[in-house]
Amino acid sequence: MDQLKNKKILIVEDDEMLGNGLKSILQIQKYETYLVCSVKEAMEFLSEQKPDLCILDLWLPDGDGFDLCRWIRKKSEMPVLFLTACEEESKTVEGLKCGGDDYVVKPFSTPVLLARIEVLLRRNRISEGTSSYQSNGVVVDMGSRLCCRGDKTLRLPVEEWKMLICLLGAGGKIVSKEQLCRAIWAEGADYVEENTSRVIISRLRKHLEGIGLAGAIETSRGYGYRWILPVEKH
Repeated sequence: MDQLKNKKILIVEDDEMLGNGLKSILQIQKYETYLVCSVKEAMEFLSEQKPDLCILDLWLPDGDGFDLCRWIRKKSEMPVLFLTACEEESKTVEGLKCGGDDYVVKPFSTPVLLARIEVLLRRNRISEGTSSYQSNGVVVDMGSRLCCRGDKTLRLPVEEWKMLICLLGAGGKIVSKEQLCRAIWAEGADYVEENTSRVIISRLRKHLEGIGLAGAIETSRGYGYRWILPVEKH
């Protein structure tokens, strides 16, 4: 936990009492915490600041959390945790598919919420430990979230990017379908249909072909996938 102290967390919540209560809880845990109450305020904050995690309500006065999450994903890979009173399974799935990393329903258990926040921050810190991967002449830059080969540049959608990083980081070992789903959707992976991961792998393979990485992902039938080309970490 000490390594996570002073991590910056943005809360986007229009219920002032709940927002301030959550802010106090996080500050007690030594997180640097900020609270905004609308999509507009969140966009203004995120245009100037780079928090390590965002806690996002679904329904806001000037828009919804899904659209804000999509906007965030165009700019950042920071973890997004939806915190909402909506219990509909379809909303959980939509939140995860639009780029959310986890989904917690109000009322929530404080210890469970804190544990989920810590898991997301630790996972993000581990990915930050590697600045880039190189495979078959392609540089995968973690900072810019770009795949580069000569004058060719590829920016992958967030789900494909997370899947790529999971495969590259596995050191040539087979990654199960369940592990890939966890890498993309964290605790929300249980709500994702199995066919979804196959569709993302298919799209990822097609994108990789365009930068000289055709055949880089091998299918292990009934289990998962493996990156079969040599990989260097930098």
